[in-house]
Amino acid sequence: MEDDFAPAIMALAAHNMALLSLGTTTGSGAILAGVTRFKSGQMDITVADGVATRSGYYQTVYGLEFLRLLRRNFAGPRVVAAGVTPSCSA
Repeated sequence: MEDDFAPAIMALAAHNMALLSLGTTTGSGAILAGVTRFKSGQMDITVADGVATRSGYYQTVYGLEFLRLLRRNFAGPRVVAAGVTPSCSA
């Protein structure tokens, strides 16, 4: 968990920055998940079927990485074998 903290924060920050088109010289540099083709002159972008309607963290590759790290660290309850239970004698 500790090793994933910094990469998760960076992925979340990059996701938010990509959605706002920050860190690019043209303002159109969001790296969207599912982009199969990109052309700069007269903007010609092709998005894979089923990806165009995605929202939230599914919109960028950084958001997908954040979700992967989040799920790895908070996957659900964990069952731990406790072994022998001590008896309480008064």
